[in-house]
Amino acid sequence: MNDRELIIGLDLGNDYSQVSYALNPSDEPISISLDKQGEDFLIPTVLGLSKEDGQWVYGKEAINVTNEGKAMLANYLLDKISKGEAVKLYESSYDSLYLLERYIYKILLDIKARYPDKTIRQMVVTIARPEETLVTGIYKALENLGLNRDRVFVQSYAGSYFSYVLSQEKGIWTNDIALFDFGERGFNYTQMSINRRQVPHLVEVRQKSYNDFISYDELENVKDNGSFDYILNNIINDALYMQIISSIYFTGRGFLDGVPMTTINKISKGRRIFIGQNLYCKGACYYGSHLVGEGRLDNFVFLLDDTIHYSITITVNDDEKDKTIYLGKLGRSVYEGTSKIGLILDEERQVKYQVRDRKGHIILEDIIVLDNMPNRPNKTSRIEVSLIVINKSRFKLQVKDMGFGEMYPSSDKVWEKEVAISG
Repeated sequence: MNDRELIIGLDLGNDYSQVSYALNPSDEPISISLDKQGEDFLIPTVLGLSKEDGQWVYGKEAINVTNEGKAMLANYLLDKISKGEAVKLYESSYDSLYLLERYIYKILLDIKARYPDKTIRQMVVTIARPEETLVTGIYKALENLGLNRDRVFVQSYAGSYFSYVLSQEKGIWTNDIALFDFGERGFNYTQMSINRRQVPHLVEVRQKSYNDFISYDELENVKDNGSFDYILNNIINDALYMQIISSIYFTGRGFLDGVPMTTINKISKGRRIFIGQNLYCKGACYYGSHLVGEGRLDNFVFLLDDTIHYSITITVNDDEKDKTIYLGKLGRSVYEGTSKIGLILDEERQVKYQVRDRKGHIILEDIIVLDNMPNRPNKTSRIEVSLIVINKSRFKLQVKDMGFGEMYPSSDKVWEKEVAISG
C-alpha cells in the first residue's frame, strides 16, 4: 500500500465547505463532520482572529467566538481572492489568499488529528466557478502547505458532479442526468449527457440559471406563502421539457429540508431521485481516486467550460517512422499547468504540430521553424517543447534550445507560436 493513503475531496464554497475522504482508491468516499457533535457536515467558510491570543479559528467556532466579541471574522474568502481584496482584522491587513491558506490548514489539521498515521496521497478541491485568479490562488495556498501539483487538482462543480454520478451503478446514468442546485449562489440547473458512440465516452454539460425565478433570500417567504412548490415545478418543467432523463439530483442549502413530495411524485415516474448535500465533495474524492489509478472513470472524457475540447499533438521521427505524441489531450483542464517533452533533433530544424477535434481528426497542422538554431552535429541538439494553455480556445507552444550537455551548451533561444481555436 502507498505510504500516502488519504484521498481527500474538498468542496470549497464561498459560504460553506465540505470534506470527504477515502483510505484506498477503491473505497467509497466518506463525508467528514468536523464539529464536536459529529452531526453537521457543512463547515462555514470563515476564519476568525482571536482578540486574546492572536490565534486563528475557523468554521462554527470562528462564528461563535466572534458573536461573543472575542474575535474578528473574515468571510467570503473566495470572492475576495477573485477581486484581489485584502481583509482588515483589528489593526492589521491580511491578504485574502493567506486567509484561505490558514482556513484549509485548519481543516487539514483536524483531519490529521483523526488520522495521525496517514498522509495525503491526493487532494481534489472543487469550486463552483473556476477562474484563473482563484484557481491559481488555491494551487498557491496548497503549495504553501506542502501540497504540490502532483498531489492536488482543482476541479469545477460540474466535473465533480460528473465524477460522482459516473462512479455509481450504470442504471443511474442510462440516459441524461439532471442536477438542480439551489443555494446562496443561486438556482442552477446542470444536465449531463454521455456520447456512448465514441470510446472513451465524451461527457458534456448543459447549464441554465433560474435566478430570475427565485433567489435564496426569498426562500423562507415563498415557503411561508405556499408558492415554493409552484415555482419549483415551473423550473423543473422548463428544464426537463423534451429531455430523456434517467435520474435527478437535488443539492444545495435550498433543499436542506428536502423536496416537496408533490414535486417528487410528479417527476419520479421512470426516474430515480436523489437529495443530498455532499455530491460535490464526494465527487471530488472519486476524481482523486481516479487520479491515483482507480479505473472507474478511465473510459470518460469531461468536456466542460474549464477543459479543452481538442487535442494537441506533435509528430516526431522515431526509427525512421513518424510517431504522434500528445502534448495536450482532449478534456485537459485549462489550469493544469505546462506540459513539457524533451526531444533530440535528427537533421530537422522544425517542429510539426497538429490540433485534432474530439474524434481525433486533424483540423489544423503547422510547423514552428527553428530559425537561427546553432549548427551542431546531427543528434547533438536537444529541445524542450512546452504546451501552455491560455484559455479554452487559445494555447501557446514554446520550443527551447537545451544544448547537449557540456559539449554543446544551450543557446537559450526560444521559439513560440500562439494558436487560436474557433468553435
